[in-house]
Amino acid sequence: MILVPNHRRLLSGNKLPILLFILLLSSGCELFKKAQDAPSAREKKEDEMDSMQSPLVYDPIRNEWVRVSAETPTEKMDTVQWTLIAANQYPPITSIPSNSGGISSGTPDIGIVERDNFGSEKKSSYNVVLMLPFLANQFDPIADQFSNISKWTLNYYGGTQMALKQLEKEGLSLKVNVLDSKGSESDVNRLLQNNMSVKNADLIIGPYRRDNIRMVAEFAKRNEISMISPYSASANLTDDNPFYLQVSPSLEAHCRAIIFNARKKFRPEQIVILYQDSPAKQQTVQYFQEANKLYSEDPMAMPLTEMTFPADELPSVDDMDLSSVLGDKDSVAIIIPAWSSADQNFVYTMMSQIDLDRDPFQYLELYGLPQWQQYDRIDLDYFEKLNVHISSNAYLDENSTQIQQFKRDFYDQYGVIAPFEAYLGYDVMLFSGRMMQRYGNKFQYHLEKESPLYLHTKFEFERVVHPTPTSGVENLPIEQFENKYVNILQFKNYRFQRVN
Repeated sequence: MILVPNHRRLLSGNKLPILLFILLLSSGCELFKKAQDAPSAREKKEDEMDSMQSPLVYDPIRNEWVRVSAETPTEKMDTVQWTLIAANQYPPITSIPSNSGGISSGTPDIGIVERDNFGSEKKSSYNVVLMLPFLANQFDPIADQFSNISKWTLNYYGGTQMALKQLEKEGLSLKVNVLDSKGSESDVNRLLQNNMSVKNADLIIGPYRRDNIRMVAEFAKRNEISMISPYSASANLTDDNPFYLQVSPSLEAHCRAIIFNARKKFRPEQIVILYQDSPAKQQTVQYFQEANKLYSEDPMAMPLTEMTFPADELPSVDDMDLSSVLGDKDSVAIIIPAWSSADQNFVYTMMSQIDLDRDPFQYLELYGLPQWQQYDRIDLDYFEKLNVHISSNAYLDENSTQIQQFKRDFYDQYGVIAPFEAYLGYDVMLFSGRMMQRYGNKFQYHLEKESPLYLHTKFEFERVVHPTPTSGVENLPIEQFENKYVNILQFKNYRFQRVN
């Protein structure tokens, strides 16, 4: 059985879930402590530099694409070194004190049924810790107001609860402790040191901020506890850590997916990369070039054509002659590695010039990154006639009966339309629960046996390894496990549709 409380229906209309009240009541006065200081200017700048999270998702009930609000804690894409940075833009987060017990009840039988060669233990019941930024200390009981981050977290948790109900039907017994992670390093450290539910966990899901993810990942590594980071797309937050599982694909994975999709239709000489020169863009272009070698299965493969423009300024008319790269090709794929809001003018300039310079009979595909969905100053006609494709970590298929059923169930349960984070919470909990049921608490060693399609994406985890002089080909040390599946979306009939 799933040992979490059976909550009442959430408030409908403009009211958001009342689950936070349960957190407040269960945690005592400590949650009403003064909120942590606001993030520094440096932290805010770092926050703008990470994530492959898709900011636009399709809402089947409204029959339209819904933009994720700036209030929602989406991590921005890295503009320096994507793989090194994760988000921490929102107010600090800690956790429910250990003596409160979080949201759970009872103590399930955790007897070990069997153990495999990886040390993974199949049990009659498992302990799961959900570490999320509820920010209960910022709740205003007089004004009855939740912070935007609390709303995002409650929606994520609502999806998690739906998954727990499904897992209970499938016969999985879990004890789930829900902890308010608040974001403060000192509070997270105190939680790791003092909260017995964390120490006894079989699985930790969360937290959100970069420094806290790194801290919890190291704790998980030392204590050999599997940990899932459900949202951050950053790599290099932990080293040599086979207990760390990253759900959101990194920038490198997005570049690989784009190249693999393009190479199915275009020869290397037909693919061109246009970019403004900067260290971040150079690193990204290198990912594309390495992906092309991987697809070619040839480390000496002919490099893709590159055309660079000065950084931080729009190209002049003289710089805009694209005939040399469009040329006499009967078909061409153009990749523009741009992601920040400041890049939008460059993308628009490139689109308009490509449209002017190309042969009208030439077949063309234009590839971009997820943040293009946020670009609101570009005429959608360009997206349509230039056959724009983008990578995305998520896609909600409006024709899927499963999506439609989840929408109905979520609304029936909570009285609100399910936002994207509800799907994320549902999928991560359902997938990890099923993996534990099949393979035990160290299920990551069996991840490559499974590649299921869930509501918002497909899970195709791979080992991230880095060869060393002493390691053999068959026994490379594991840095982490990462979901490498990236959706490729095509803008067609004035909306993005999945093509892979």
